[in-house]
Amino acid sequence: MSGGISSSQRTTLRTRGGFDYGGILSPLAQNSGVVFPYTPVVSVSHSANYGQYDITHSVYQPNYWVSTSNPTIDMTATFTAQDITEAGYTAACLHFFKAVTKGSFGQQTRNTTSGSPPPVLILNSYGQFQNVPVILRNFTYTLPDDFDYVTVSTAAGEQTLPTQMLVQLSFMPQYPPTKVRKEFNINSYRSGQAGGFL
Repeated sequence: MSGGISSSQRTTLRTRGGFDYGGILSPLAQNSGVVFPYTPVVSVSHSANYGQYDITHSVYQPNYWVSTSNPTIDMTATFTAQDITEAGYTAACLHFFKAVTKGSFGQQTRNTTSGSPPPVLILNSYGQFQNVPVILRNFTYTLPDDFDYVTVSTAAGEQTLPTQMLVQLSFMPQYPPTKVRKEFNINSYRSGQAGGFL
């Protein structure tokens, strides 16, 4: 698992306080989230949004800058289920990813947390992404046909998982507007002193 990677270098995805790690999520309680068992593949995309001036009969239209989009962080991660403990951890991670894409809705939470959005997560990976507040925009997992499967009992009932599987995650930074307005400095950013901004 993450051969040669120390625990301080591992990729983690954590929640802040107030998140319930009971039931099927209990294997994640100690770290308040997911410690990826294998180093994931991370792809980061930066882009700028431009409008266009439509000049009659022109060949090359001039562009004007509108805004710069949030970077996107796409991750492909491997999870395994070689024994019952590992299968329970993988099941908990899959459920965690599903849970953090959902807000509080329904009669069961009315007058308490109803209407609350999904939680903002804290991503740490590769040293470049230290304590980056992110939201999980998309979560996809694949159940392959060329691996053995193992069945594990969880708080949510029996689950059957492949002994190895890939998970795709798509994140976007979620900085508080006041932090961006007051702390972002393009000159510092250009010099490499990003001040916590990705």
